[in-house]
Amino acid sequence: MKQTRLIKKIWSVTILSTLIATLLGHAAYAKSITPNPGNTVEFSLFSSQASPFKDIKGHWAESVIVQGYEKGYIDASSTNRFKPDDAVTRKQFFTMLVKALELPLIESFEENVYVHTAKMEGLFQEEMFPYSNWEEPLRKHQLAHISVRALVSRKNIQDDMYDAISLGLISGTSNGKLEPAVKTTRAQAAVVIDRILRVKQGEKLPVDQKALKAADKVKLNKKDPWGRAIRTTNLPKKAKDFPYILEEWPNEMYELNHSFKSYHTNITPAAFTDLRSYANQDYVVYNTDHLVEWVELAETYISHLINVDYTKLDKNWMKPIKETVNPRNSDHMDRQLNDTLGTYITAAKKNKTKVTGGIVKAEPSIVFVDGQSYMRIYFTFKATSFSDQSHLFYDPSPKFGTHLALFKSITIKKNVEYEVFANLGFVNTSNNGGLLTDNTISFSAFLLNDAIIREKK
Repeated sequence: MKQTRLIKKIWSVTILSTLIATLLGHAAYAKSITPNPGNTVEFSLFSSQASPFKDIKGHWAESVIVQGYEKGYIDASSTNRFKPDDAVTRKQFFTMLVKALELPLIESFEENVYVHTAKMEGLFQEEMFPYSNWEEPLRKHQLAHISVRALVSRKNIQDDMYDAISLGLISGTSNGKLEPAVKTTRAQAAVVIDRILRVKQGEKLPVDQKALKAADKVKLNKKDPWGRAIRTTNLPKKAKDFPYILEEWPNEMYELNHSFKSYHTNITPAAFTDLRSYANQDYVVYNTDHLVEWVELAETYISHLINVDYTKLDKNWMKPIKETVNPRNSDHMDRQLNDTLGTYITAAKKNKTKVTGGIVKAEPSIVFVDGQSYMRIYFTFKATSFSDQSHLFYDPSPKFGTHLALFKSITIKKNVEYEVFANLGFVNTSNNGGLLTDNTISFSAFLLNDAIIREKK
């Protein structure tokens, strides 16, 4: 009898312990998430089961991702990873959204069934994705375009970004900037889909007022292919040479050289939008998706070169530069890079060069051809240690006349932030007719080519 009572007590303790452990496990998903300041979303304490993903614990979107999995629009993976901070592709987003909205699938022999269903259900206009590259990352302005159409009839849409913000679906950066061209992460995609479902159920979401004000200011402006506002007043002198002038840039961005002084080419930034293959003049190679790849390549390259600490310059510092400039691993190019980079490292160490980079942006709407292609760039930097300003940045041609003249014309002060408008050279690496996919940073690219350098206001 005593033994029976003891067994019952053991079972009671075991059951109670299991229940407590289960409740604590569920509570791990019961926290609030704050995707953007001021926008807090609460979740029920007992709504979540164990996560199928081992890489989201503690992530700000953990609860939303788990709920998406429970509701069936986020699938488990063979690796048990969600990769919340990776960019979401267009196809991945359409797959999740169509499942979340429980739309009947519409079959197609020509494209992915979820993409096709989204198209037929009016979730996007085809001109938003002119090249049908569904594996490309989804940009914020595209996210706004799709999300609004999941909730609002087309005739009632004022402006994609403005409407998406006013519904509480998306927010701006911490300072209210819209940044329409940035990539959407998989975590952000999950949160936006969750918000769409909640708005459909009648919930009123908090709104980022700073972002709404910024979107309201430009909601009537025409937008460029990356969702950015175009301006039509206070235009630069050579405005006709460009496809359009953006609100976000001062006129200095448009007043640098693109005069084709070296070659008999005449491809202005405006003409570049009709760039043809030299192998087939009927084929237009201009492609905004591919130009974004140029932007990412340029911004990564620039960021590396404007963050310099002479005490840490070695072969490891050289590696990402070599991989960018010499993607085909040419032995000849490798030797040249070892020589020029080695010369810079020696000079920078002697110069005790220390530079800290800030904002870095490459502008895809300003690309022109002068023998090789150039993309307009902008960056900020502050030099804290140096004796010779000509050894602040890597220069593959340090004795080139225009480079020497540049440093004679300016004076860089220590601990002062500067902003730079310049042209960064690109070169085609194949013989496929000049497609934009086969371009990389030129060996001769110089960060201060044709530059305007001034103290940042």
